[in-house]
Parts: sequence; C-alpha cells; structure tokens
Amino acid sequence: MDQRGGSVGESVLLEKESPAAAAGLESIGTGKDLEVVIGAAKPLGRAVLEELTASGSKVRAVVQGAQTVTDPLPATVEVVVADHLQPSSMAEACRGARMVYDCFEPSYQTWKQAYPLVTANVLSASIEVGADLVFASHLISEEGENSHQENDIFNAHNSNLIRTLVTRMPQLYGEGVVNALWQHIFESVARGKKAHWMGDPAVTRSLLYLGDAASKMVLLGKSLWAYGRGWNLSGPAPISGRAFIEEAFKAAGRKPNVGHWGRGVMLTGRLLGSDAKGFLELPYDYYDSFTLDGSEFTEAFPSSSFTPHEEAIARTYRWFEGRQ
Repeated sequence: MDQRGGSVGESVLLEKESPAAAAGLESIGTGKDLEVVIGAAKPLGRAVLEELTASGSKVRAVVQGAQTVTDPLPATVEVVVADHLQPSSMAEACRGARMVYDCFEPSYQTWKQAYPLVTANVLSASIEVGADLVFASHLISEEGENSHQENDIFNAHNSNLIRTLVTRMPQLYGEGVVNALWQHIFESVARGKKAHWMGDPAVTRSLLYLGDAASKMVLLGKSLWAYGRGWNLSGPAPISGRAFIEEAFKAAGRKPNVGHWGRGVMLTGRLLGSDAKGFLELPYDYYDSFTLDGSEFTEAFPSSSFTPHEEAIARTYRWFEGRQ
C-alpha cells in the first residue's frame, strides 16, 4: 500500500517540499466551524474532543447511546446520539460539519465485524456532508492490517470527493484507557501486589500515550498539507512489558515486583483474583514484537514531541490510583 495513499492534486505538489518546509505551510484554522468527533464517549474520542474544545473549536460529540457517557462532557459540547452501524444515522450526526474525526474504538469482541462497517459509514457520511475526515487506524500487530479501510479513505481523497488523512496508532494507554491488562497492572501496583505482564515481558512493543494520540490527530487535522496520506504515530521508543511495569512501580514509589502469565495459564483460567476471560479477549499478542516507524511524522513536525513513557506511565498510574 502506498503510505501516502497515492495523493493527487495539492498533496502531490506538497510532496516536492521537504518535511520541514512543508510544516510551515498554511494550516486549517479552527474559527467557528463545526468539528465532529465520532466515538466521543471512548477514551480517544474524549481526548480529541478535549483538545478541540481547549482550542476554542465548536464541537459536536457523537456517541452510541446516552448510557455510554460515563463522565460529563464539556458544557460547550453538543452531544448527539447516533447508531454507528446505520449510514443514515451517521450522516445526520455529521450534518453541518467542516471536519470529522473518526475516533471509533471497536470492542475487542466485535473488532473484525464492527470496525470496517463503522469506518465505511463515517466515510460515507463525511462525503455526503462535504467534511474533511481524519481517521484513527488502530493497529494490533502490523502496519498494513487496516489497508482495506485505509484505501477506501485514500480513494475518497484521490477522487477529490473530500480531503482525508489516516493516523495509524499502536495500542493506547493513559488516563481512561481501561482493559484487563492495564487495570490489573496499575491496580496491583497501587495495592503493592505483584503485577503480571501477559506474554513475554522482554518483548518490546510500540505503545502510544492517549494524550499524544489525541494531540497529534488534531495537529494533523488542522494541517492542510498533511492530507492525502497516512501518518504513523509511533510514540517514543518501543518498551518491554517488564520496563512498563517497573515504571509503574517507580511512579508509586515502590520496589518493582514483576511477574508474567503465559498462554497456558491464560487458557486454563488459573489467574488468582483476576478475570481470565478479559485477558483472553485482548487482540494483542504480547509474545510478538510490534514496532511502528514514526520517523516521517517526527521529521515533518520536529517541534511536536511525544511524552516519554516514564512520564506517561506515571500520569496513568495516578489516574488509576485515584479510582481505588
């Protein structure tokens, strides 16, 4: 797959510029135009929404149901309930938008079924209302695993239907990101118990802090020259499971107490005090290394750095600690 999405027109001209030169080109202003965030009740959508409202944007939050909003959204935000699986519902939710941020995060159980369908519906809605589209491509084990979805998004740009761009993201962690693994690690650390990694604790993986994912999505969305291609948001250097847990203990001021669970333990469900099923539903294979090359983004945006894992893990720990 062409990493730039085979961009045409204005984007082709921009490819002649160096990343540093291109970074100085005109950006899209926020103004009073409506920006729509799909999946605003989930961690990534909420974080993008907060980035946009902090910059003074007029924002509409699209959620799947009122019950999915567990914490109050900013008072200035318009909240719309829509059926993400119905094209007409998504088109109505995006009505009047200048820009759409597709931050939909599929549940692990419905990843393969719901993710492509919702992506197609959001793209169709964006084309119908004539809105620019920024798509969050969640990656599990390889850079090109969402190539079919991404190609449809690039084709819309290449056909001059709307402007689009793709942000590719490895697994997210941070305040509000709760799954079986993160919950076990941070709650164990807070209680002074042994924290286990799932799989090989020596294997390194790219992990992206939620705050960075949101801020980089908004930065790209407001950079006119960035459209028509895919951007890898790799985060800082890859980190091993052992190092991740050790940083969590460091944030708590405790001596590291690191363990790990292998596939055999997971499959037999012998996890004392833990929900084995929750771990088994995670789509990530923590025995295999997965690193994402984000050098093109860092070259294009040299002043936009990623939060070091030490700091990001400490922030995440404090959030989990506050929930105890």
